[in-house]
Formats: sequence, structure tokens, C-alpha cells
Amino acid sequence: MMLETALDGQLQADIMKDQSLVGRKKLGLGINAVLAIDSILNWKKLENCFGSGFKFTNETKYQINQELALQQQRIQDLEIKNKPSEILALQIASKNMSKSLEAINRSGNSKITSEIIDSVFAKAGVSFTQLETAIKALEIVETSASSTRPNDLYRDIIRRLVTILETDKLPLTLHVQSSLNKFMTELDRQMPKTIFPASNANFIEEGRLRILKDYLRGYLRNK
Repeated sequence: MMLETALDGQLQADIMKDQSLVGRKKLGLGINAVLAIDSILNWKKLENCFGSGFKFTNETKYQINQELALQQQRIQDLEIKNKPSEILALQIASKNMSKSLEAINRSGNSKITSEIIDSVFAKAGVSFTQLETAIKALEIVETSASSTRPNDLYRDIIRRLVTILETDKLPLTLHVQSSLNKFMTELDRQMPKTIFPASNANFIEEGRLRILKDYLRGYLRNK
């Protein structure tokens, strides 16, 4: 009987493990992606949006981290998919060049470093630092040919975040000084271009509030 109980317990554990692995594969994320988001976020500032004494539960934090990690992966996948092959190849080559220059700097071989610096200046008329800066710029270069990210990605992540916040029975009204608007704005400050698309508007926060209302129009009303 004890053996059967132990086997049953192990079987249940294996089933839960398999379900967890299936869930992770479906999500397309590992635990490292979720932890990476958690290391970026300042939870104290995010919690203060709902009051000085408010605390998120560990489960809520995990769900928010997970959704943000998924969103970042979706944006990254879309950028790679829609980016012109020439731009993608240039960015990859630039990243490799940056790594090579960093390796040279770390090598401690002053003779090789000096010769490279002198050669670059003689042939290109730029300093080694200027060369590094230019290559770094090429790592993130974009062109008008690059496809813009569709707004449904931002709309989906905001709706998911609101669903998560609803489980903690938080006030979700929409106005400039609302807790929800403060939370989304703070989250956008900490993780730019993940919650809202980049904007050139003069009044960024007001513009984001309009976007937030557009994304949630009808969603909160039906609640």
C-alpha cells in the first residue's frame, strides 16, 4: 500500500511536471526570460501607484513578469521576421565587430591596441572611440523599409495586464490621475516600447492615456 501511494505521488508529480513543460513550450519562454524581466522592474514604484501600503502578491508579480516576457519575445520575433535581410545582416555584423573590439580592449596587449588605433585614425580619420560609437549605432540602425509593429501587440498586453490586476480587485478607472494610468505609465518608463509604441507627441503621458483608453474601450465598460 505504501509503495502504491508512493507510485501514485510520483505519477502525479510527473504529470504536473509534464503539464508545466507543455505550458512553457506553448508560451515559448524559459524561466530565465521571466527572471530577466523581474530584475528590470522596480516593484516598489509600481506598487506605489496603487497606494503607499499596497503590495502585489508573488503570483501577480510572476504573471506580470510572464506577460511582459512574452510581449518582448513577440516584438523581437516580429522585428526579425519583418526586418529587411540587409539591415538584419548589418546589425549582426556590427554586433560581432563590437565584441571583437571589446576583446581587443580586454586583451591587455597595448602594442596591438596602439597599432589598431593608429591605423584607424590614419586611414579613416576617426578615433578608436568614434569607431566604437559608430559601430554601436549600426547595431540598432533602422530604416523606413523596416515594418512597424502592429498595435494589436500593445493592445493585447495591456488587456492581459488589466485582467491580471483585476484578480487583486484594484481600482481600474481611466483618468489622468487614476491608479491604472499611473501604473501603466510607470511600467512604460521602466520598459520603454514594451507597453506603448514609441511616440513623438509633445505631451507623452496624455497621449499614452488616450492610447490606453482606446485599447480598453468597451473592455472595462463590459466589466
